[in-house]
Amino acid sequence: MPTANNPFTPNRPIFSGVFAGRSKEIIRINSVFEETRSGNPTNLLIIGERGIGKTSLLLLAKVLACGDIPWGEQKYDFLPIYLALDARKSIGHLATTINSLLERALRNLKATPQLLKDIWEFIQRIEVAGTKLAPVYKDISEAEVFNKFVYSLVDTAKSITDPVTAISRLNFTKPKDGLVFLIDEADKASPALDFGTLLKQITESLVAEDCNRVVFILSGLPDVRRVLVDSHPSSLRLFEELELFPLSEEEVRKVIQKGLDEANKRNTTPVKITDGALNYIYAYSEGYPHFVQQFGHSCYSYDTDNLIDEKDVGDSAFSEGGAFDLIGDRYYKELYFNKIREDAYRQILKIMSQKWNQWISKKEIREKFKGKKTTFDNGLAALKARGIILRRPGAKGEYRLQWAGFAFWINHFAERKEKDITQFNGKE
Repeated sequence: MPTANNPFTPNRPIFSGVFAGRSKEIIRINSVFEETRSGNPTNLLIIGERGIGKTSLLLLAKVLACGDIPWGEQKYDFLPIYLALDARKSIGHLATTINSLLERALRNLKATPQLLKDIWEFIQRIEVAGTKLAPVYKDISEAEVFNKFVYSLVDTAKSITDPVTAISRLNFTKPKDGLVFLIDEADKASPALDFGTLLKQITESLVAEDCNRVVFILSGLPDVRRVLVDSHPSSLRLFEELELFPLSEEEVRKVIQKGLDEANKRNTTPVKITDGALNYIYAYSEGYPHFVQQFGHSCYSYDTDNLIDEKDVGDSAFSEGGAFDLIGDRYYKELYFNKIREDAYRQILKIMSQKWNQWISKKEIREKFKGKKTTFDNGLAALKARGIILRRPGAKGEYRLQWAGFAFWINHFAERKEKDITQFNGKE
């Protein structure tokens, strides 16, 4: 099957045209946009594990917000600003990033940027002093950066939604419905950003200024809750949570079929898939959207007779360089090697992998562990803290791996990867 025609995208967020599943979450996002346009915004926090499709959902929200695709009879005209956080971002970094994104958005709209430059004039002083947040810039303090950033957002939101200002000073054809901030990887917010406090002050300032058409949609790993609370104890109250779980079997089937339908629009001979092959894709992917995309991509590339069957899925999944190997390189290898510096910690994962991703007690792991108790305790604590193993809610001393596929990879691929890494380091 020609690779160029492959409709599945494991290496990037899913294109909105082939987005399937998450109907409940999309309906809620749509209602939030409708409420925000009416002046009653609700901030959303999208939470889920790696590979669950948080970024894809966030990007779908972006195209809904700006009206690139309608939702039923609704078509919005918000100004969406999308960015991903990282550990380096301070308030200074965040301010300059948002300013740049706003300027780019206005250029794309062929709008006049002078008003925005006036609102964000303090950015020039930050850029002169350097964007690394220190206790005091040359001529602007951290507190001043914080306050000016908050009020610049307020003034920007007012400007783009006010009929007179939007048309006369920004050169819009009509005012925007509002301002939507889509912030990905919020769990990576650095302590220097003081993210929970920043968000709380922004929302309080918006209320005080009667600026009620701004909404924040954040996404992150479950640890984002701790990041926000550590910054401000009540910051979680700012958000309604949308927690993402693996797709159902029916949703996985829809994802694959929708992808094939897209590809078949360009194919001279349509590609079909058997029920058995769909069952395999669901079982191997465990319903994780990015894994679904990888298994779909691999078996589509492997197929030679325009009928994807169980053998195509199995062979493309287990071969060297196949789906499990590629998923391992993208998701599992980082957890297994880069986030773990001690062989003893990997020993714990190997023991746990024998039970796949079923719950296993601390006592059972300890009985099979070869090493000191202190080493074992430190390893278990480190694996929990780094999110590599999950603790069973409401139960004491029970853990599991996040994915059954992670267990399979540990049992069948990790040893070979370890040898490759050792040989590579030896050559160095």
